[in-house]
Amino acid sequence: MIIDVPRIEHGLVEKMQELLDTLPVSHPKRKFIEADLHKMLSGNSGEKDVAYHLRFWYKDDQDVVVVNNLRLEYNDRIAQIDHLVAVPSGFLVMESKSLPQKIVISEEGNWYRVK
Repeated sequence: MIIDVPRIEHGLVEKMQELLDTLPVSHPKRKFIEADLHKMLSGNSGEKDVAYHLRFWYKDDQDVVVVNNLRLEYNDRIAQIDHLVAVPSGFLVMESKSLPQKIVISEEGNWYRVK
């Protein structure tokens, strides 16, 4: 079973874009807002890519439950989990990232970012 929970901050992207549309190019905060917006859009893209692959691989598996974009609230604290995969032997909690570089893993198991 696949459960896709809608993203709550969906309207935030539009609000940030509206803010950028009203700010002059020379405004001192503009670059920070542009950078935050870029990170948010990249992160959403990475999460969607991973969710797509999880849906593809587990759509017909009756023993696996995949929850994408799970938000938990307890005692005024919030946790957001990109992907929770429940399998017969336990749970996998996955955080997805979107990086502009390629990740290469050497034969020794070292990770490198390649431009």
